[in-house]
Amino acid sequence: PAACTAMAVATASLRAAWMAYGPPTGGALGIDGAAMLQDLVERSDLNGQSVTVLRWDGITARFAVALTSTGENIRVKAGSLRPLRSMSRPAWISFEGTLGPLPMDIVLAVAHWLSPRSVAIFASTGRSLRAVLWLRPDAGPLWEGFLLRGFGHFGLELAEKARPGALGPVLYCGARCLRHMFRESLQVVRGSVVEQSLDSEVVVCPVLPHLENVGVGAQGAVRRAGGPDLEAAINELEIPLENLSVTLVAGGSVAKRVALVVTQPPPDFLSVLQGGRRELVRGLLAFLDKLHARLFEVVRSAGYRSVAMPTLCTGGVGIPAHLVAIGSVLASYKDFREHPADPLRVRIACYERSQVPVFGAIRDEVLEHFFTPNSADSLIMESLFGLQDAAAGEQ
Repeated sequence: PAACTAMAVATASLRAAWMAYGPPTGGALGIDGAAMLQDLVERSDLNGQSVTVLRWDGITARFAVALTSTGENIRVKAGSLRPLRSMSRPAWISFEGTLGPLPMDIVLAVAHWLSPRSVAIFASTGRSLRAVLWLRPDAGPLWEGFLLRGFGHFGLELAEKARPGALGPVLYCGARCLRHMFRESLQVVRGSVVEQSLDSEVVVCPVLPHLENVGVGAQGAVRRAGGPDLEAAINELEIPLENLSVTLVAGGSVAKRVALVVTQPPPDFLSVLQGGRRELVRGLLAFLDKLHARLFEVVRSAGYRSVAMPTLCTGGVGIPAHLVAIGSVLASYKDFREHPADPLRVRIACYERSQVPVFGAIRDEVLEHFFTPNSADSLIMESLFGLQDAAAGEQ
């Protein structure tokens, strides 16, 4: 059962990636991932050969596929793939068909007042309706209108950024799947960061500027798991490390790389502590945003796309978990918005059980307002200050 579940999850993930980043012309990918190569230039000898689509590779902006004939794995652009069981532009879409008593322009006008789901159902009832409502160029404005109505201008821009050249229903479906891709890319799990590192390329280790190892918390766990090789890499560094710095070193036994993140607030942060409650919270969130954004930037620049991290700054630094949740989740969300076709896979390991629902709630809030980032930020901040004001009133 576990193997079947894992296979089902992998299949769903691949199909979501296909919908989000697939060919601009569309075409549904079957559960077996079967497709045919086309329009290859450098390896034109492979055109017409069947392949199995394996996964989306965001770094190269290509799909990894396996040739059916030889098993060779290659990476190809989305436009060079056509699902075997899909005709993205069948010949009959240019035929004039019957739409009952209504001309095509009236059908499209009526469709603007329906839901996308209703239009999709109507399009499945016959070739004529499918051609008018789905496949012909005239349907493009209809679906872009649905996209704007449902996801706003930000959703349209994000979908176009993730799937350049896509139009109409293909662009709309791609936009819907981007939220799913972000949900998959940001995981909140229970346990230590070492236990939850799994296949992550980078494991995060919080440190002090002088790299003292007191052997406790996430730092102690990561350095023990990394073994002598990790310690040797750490000993080669010049200290002290800069505040808010992120340094990648050989990960020894724990991962390809360990990211040493200096979580100690900078000296000028003391001025924030002397302000009012709201100023303090905003200062902490700005610090956390900068810390996590720097982490993701360094990991991405080094060519890695998966990172396992503890709940930074909740231990020795003592920042409340709900603030760390806001800082880490929003930083991940911003990174996804900047790179929708090349997402980082971030796994946040909550050592304390009570932290899981806190981080999960912030993640769910962002997902609910995925296409309205300003609303997500505002609602989180309003709820945060509302809770604090209520607590202050009780005191």
